[in-house]
Amino acid sequence: HVAGYFSIQEFQMRDYSNVSYFATALIQRLLTATQCHYDDNSLLFYQFGSKEAQLRDIEQLRKEPELSIEQVLEEKQEQFAQELNTKALLYSLLKEADKKKLLLDISAYALLGKLRVKLPYYEKHNIQQRNDLVAKYENTSIADPEILKTVRETWRSDLFSLFDYSHNDSNFKLYTISEELFRHKCAPSYTVSGESMNVGVSEGDI
Repeated sequence: HVAGYFSIQEFQMRDYSNVSYFATALIQRLLTATQCHYDDNSLLFYQFGSKEAQLRDIEQLRKEPELSIEQVLEEKQEQFAQELNTKALLYSLLKEADKKKLLLDISAYALLGKLRVKLPYYEKHNIQQRNDLVAKYENTSIADPEILKTVRETWRSDLFSLFDYSHNDSNFKLYTISEELFRHKCAPSYTVSGESMNVGVSEGDI
């Protein structure tokens, strides 16, 4: 199916099987994404609760409610080839299914954007960890109720509150969203290693 749109000369890969394997998986992911519609996925809406940003996305989806895989491959030939060139080898090296899925999500997002693809920001243990942090450090007893009320009325995509906590021997009383508390307290969890590479997060990194 891919051969109808691309020739092997477009891919600077030593092992064609890696390209074919990743291309098949990516097309399957794109087929799913073409049926999706997200109007709550823009940074302005998620991070700042911007209703205007959400309305722009709703209007864009109204103008183009349907996408076909043929349309995507026709219009995104160059970007699709770039995804195969830059990610096929990495995909073949990943062992865990969830890591392979994440790489496919990233590629699909690169091709189709926020209206069709949501990136899984948290794994299950991260979600529980964030909930535990909120329960431990949220302190509404010293918060200004008017500030909470005003911000929460427009910022509905995450919990906005006052958090009272310490980090690296410093004390914080901070109005923010729970996502920022999670980022401040917890380093991201990823490690990639191989024969000639070792990429990871050191303890204490933020």
